[in-house]
Amino acid sequence: MIARIKRKIQYLYRNVFVERFYGNFLMPLFYNKKYRVDKKSQLELGERILIWNIDSLGDSTWITPVLKSLINHDVNLKITLVHNKVCRELFNYFEDQIELIGIDASPFYDPRSIGQEVEEIRARSFDTMFILEMGARPSDAGRVLGHKLGVENIVSSNLGHLKDICHYVLPENTDHAPIYWPKYFLKVLEPFSVTKARASIELQIPRLNEENTILIHPVVAGYGLSTKMLPISKIINLIKHILKTTDSNIVITSGPGERKFIQEIFSEIQTERLIDKCEILSIRDLIERINRSKLIICNDTSVLHIATSLKKKIITFFGATNEFKIADIENNNVHVLSSQRECRTCHINKDSYPYWPKCIYDRAECLYDISLDEVTKKFDEVIC
Repeated sequence: MIARIKRKIQYLYRNVFVERFYGNFLMPLFYNKKYRVDKKSQLELGERILIWNIDSLGDSTWITPVLKSLINHDVNLKITLVHNKVCRELFNYFEDQIELIGIDASPFYDPRSIGQEVEEIRARSFDTMFILEMGARPSDAGRVLGHKLGVENIVSSNLGHLKDICHYVLPENTDHAPIYWPKYFLKVLEPFSVTKARASIELQIPRLNEENTILIHPVVAGYGLSTKMLPISKIINLIKHILKTTDSNIVITSGPGERKFIQEIFSEIQTERLIDKCEILSIRDLIERINRSKLIICNDTSVLHIATSLKKKIITFFGATNEFKIADIENNNVHVLSSQRECRTCHINKDSYPYWPKCIYDRAECLYDISLDEVTKKFDEVIC
C-alpha cells in the first residue's frame, strides 16, 4: 500500500507539476517574457552558424538537406552541429565540412533542464542558430541556449512553447497539408539568401555491394509499440512467403532490449536462411547491414530513413503516424502500406505533454487493416 501511494505521488509530481504546470505553463510564462523578440522576415546569415538537433536516430536524418544547403552556400561558413551523441555515426561523413559536438540529449527532454548550457560552446559566439527539432522540450532548451550565447538570429521549427523568443519560426507542419520533414526543415533557410538543396536524406555514406539479403526490422521504439508496429503474425507469414518464393537470406534486426517483442519469429521459423542479428548490432553495423541488403522491410523507424539515404528498395508500414510527413513517398524506391481508417493519423506533433496518443481501440486496428495479401503482393511487385 505504501509503495502504491509513493508511486502515485511520484506520478503526480512528474506528470502534473513538472510537465503540465511547470513545463506547459510556468516556464513559458517566464522565458517568453524575459527573451521576447520581434519577428523578422529577412535575416543576415553571418559566418558562424550553430545548428541544434538533439533528436533520435531516425529524426536526425531529416536535417541533412539543411546541412548540404549551408555547406554548398559558402565554403567560408563555420558550421557547428550540436547533436545527440548516439547519432554520431549518421554524421561521420560530414566531419570534414562541419564541426560535430555530440551531447547526452536526455536532460533536455525534462522541462527543468531548460536554461542548461552546453560546456563545449559555453564561451563561443554565433551569428545564426537553427533549431531543427521534433521535440518540444529540446526545441525550447535550444532557444533559451541561443539567447544565453547572445546569438543574433534564432530561427526555429514550430514545436515548443517558446516561439516568442525566436526571430523566425516556421509554420506548423499540419496533417491537413503535410510536408515531408526534410522539405519542411529546408524552410528555415527562407529568411536568408541560401539556395535550398534537394529535399532528400543525404547522409553521404558510401554505397556497398549488395548481397542476396533482405533485411527485416520488425520493431519500433517502445513508446510506439502499440500503434506503429505491424503485428508479428503478419511478419511471420511474410517471412514464410519470402522463403518459399525466393532464394534470399533474411536478416532480422532489432535495437537493444527489443528481442522479446519478436521472439515468436524464431520460435515459429527455424532455418539457416533466417539470420538473427537482434540486439547485437552497433549503429555502424546496422548501417552496414542495410547498405548490403537488396530490400528493407520495416515500420516507421530509423531504419526507414537510413535505407532511404542509401537508395534502397523499401517496404514500410504505417499506423499512428503520417506517412506523407515521414516517408519519401515521391521516391520510387519507397513503398508504403497503410490503412484508410478514419481515425488515422492519430499521432499529432504537439507542444504540450502528453505527446503520444492512446489508441481508441483495444489494439491498433489500422495496422491490422493491412492484410497479408497486400503485404505479399507488394513484396512480389518490389522484388521482381
